[in-house]
Amino acid sequence: MPRTAKHAFCDERTKRHYILPDQDGVAEWPGRRVTLTGTVSATPIRRACESLDPRTNKVEIHASALDKSTLVTGVLTISSISPAPPPTR
Repeated sequence: MPRTAKHAFCDERTKRHYILPDQDGVAEWPGRRVTLTGTVSATPIRRACESLDPRTNKVEIHASALDKSTLVTGVLTISSISPAPPPTR
């Protein structure tokens, strides 16, 4: 899992946020609506301003992070990703 991430997934319906361990696999999709399948795993990280130190397995808080309120639900390992159909009104 990356120490810092540029991309995350937000479920529009539930408003839950997920960490994406494969940052390269989602680089072409930023800001776009997608349909994906994958597996969600638990994580000790609870907020977007935190990271996991791989040496100690302890959560660190980034004092300089702007987003301390976004809750993280888990780690999402993506199996497939494709463009989503437009939302229905």
